[in-house]
Amino acid sequence: MALARDLSGVLGGEDILANEGAFLLGAATPDIRVLLRCPREQTHFFSLATDDPQDSLARLCAEHPRLADPARLSPQGRAFMAGYLSHLAADETWIEDYFRPCFREESDAPEELRGDVLDRVLQFELDRRRREDEDLRAHVREALARVAVPEEICFLERPVLERWVAVSSDQALHAPDWNRFVYQGGRHLQRPELQTEEGMAAFLEQVPRFLGAAVERVTPERVDAYEQTARERSVRVIERYLTCA
Repeated sequence: MALARDLSGVLGGEDILANEGAFLLGAATPDIRVLLRCPREQTHFFSLATDDPQDSLARLCAEHPRLADPARLSPQGRAFMAGYLSHLAADETWIEDYFRPCFREESDAPEELRGDVLDRVLQFELDRRRREDEDLRAHVREALARVAVPEEICFLERPVLERWVAVSSDQALHAPDWNRFVYQGGRHLQRPELQTEEGMAAFLEQVPRFLGAAVERVTPERVDAYEQTARERSVRVIERYLTCA
């Protein structure tokens, strides 16, 4: 949502500026799979199981042709889809440029420095940095409080999407705190030690080490460049969609 908020001024456009709540909601919604308990591909339109070139926008439009023509959507629907695509583009940037080259599992890596651990720690750190902006978090909550859930998002049931509004707003409440790692990053790791208070406390003590190892793999310069790269890719994908590519 923070990355999407950065884009609203860059993209302009009456639909996005007038329906920022729908735009920000869309940016959070690919992760609605945590409510649906469905495979990641179902909401991200991108498979982690193959390195073949993929186009999540093309796949989304092929699977849900009613969404393929933005001119047939309401302004709220177009704003929502633009936000949704910003999430997909940011994720693709991370997977292709960061996860695959830097954090793919290595057989000789120490257990505690496995690539999946370092990947999640670095992602959480980038999220934590944006959470330091209290004004941004307040802005997101205010925008979501006014959101009109689009009627035409055909691949998501409306009651679930309305629940997701509350979940997304709740996310914007939380200040930067590593104690929340177990909820946001730890659940993806499926590590038994993160399910106990003692195990989590021991893990948090090691966070500086994990974070240092993650940054070393990526390099500080490329860590700092991620958001700009993701924004640029998001703009290209959104503009492609809105011009009916």
